[in-house]
Amino acid sequence: MTSQIVLRAGIVPRISQMEDLFRETKWNEYERTSMSVVQRSLSHSMDIITAWDGDELVGLLRCVGDYYTILYVQDIVVKSTHRRQGIGREMLTRLLSRYPTIKNRVVIADNTPEIAEFCHSCGFTEATSFGRRAYVQIQDS
Repeated sequence: MTSQIVLRAGIVPRISQMEDLFRETKWNEYERTSMSVVQRSLSHSMDIITAWDGDELVGLLRCVGDYYTILYVQDIVVKSTHRRQGIGREMLTRLLSRYPTIKNRVVIADNTPEIAEFCHSCGFTEATSFGRRAYVQIQDS
């Protein structure tokens, strides 16, 4: 990770900063959700780690869980201009180091080769490798 990037835990970005990040990354997970709802969801998450290049939000990771048995990495996004610099890996490493006793760690992410490569490189394995499946129900808004 380059030295000018600063990671911060527990900082919920302003709506305009999140809009810039999501727009630049073409990350439309929340396109049908108002940004104020996204901001509230971040503030009610178990943890959030953000990456900053000066005043510019360049990365965001959030997790949900129970603090004891399960930790779900729900969102991890890094601006395309800052990818391949170790920012995503460092955010994930920092997060996991904050909860060393939680054994069940899950990443919920898009199904792309880049995401699969990233998750595998960080030590995650697809659930089917353990004889398990993950089931998801997504409500249309």
